[in-house]
Amino acid sequence: HNILPISEVNGPGKRSVIWVQGCIFRCKGCFNPELLPFKTKNLMTIEEIMSSIPLSAVEGVTISGGEPFCQAKELSIFAKAIGQAGLSLMVYTGYDYSEILNSPNIYFKLFIQYIDILVAGPYKKMSLKLLRLHW
Repeated sequence: HNILPISEVNGPGKRSVIWVQGCIFRCKGCFNPELLPFKTKNLMTIEEIMSSIPLSAVEGVTISGGEPFCQAKELSIFAKAIGQAGLSLMVYTGYDYSEILNSPNIYFKLFIQYIDILVAGPYKKMSLKLLRLHW
């Protein structure tokens, strides 16, 4: 869906952020409802995505959505490249951790092995007071 080269609010430190398109969950109060439909928006190769990340200016990458695990096969390859570049990987998912570990989808297990920080579980809308996070 979109890439933000540098952010300081989507995880610890300076990070590049990637939002994927498409989600099977329909969480009440979804933060990114425009990312729910599975529709082609910006198809990019791993090389194209990697070239949009300012490697020397960030300490990691955050993947959000949509639902990243709906693209676990492709993102597992990308996640490996992130690690090889010396960056950390943070992922937001609507799946519970146990659902990921117990899934018959082999790509879930492949993807999760490259994730350093996993924020798992359905989105629950919070008040603005609770959203004052300081990574």
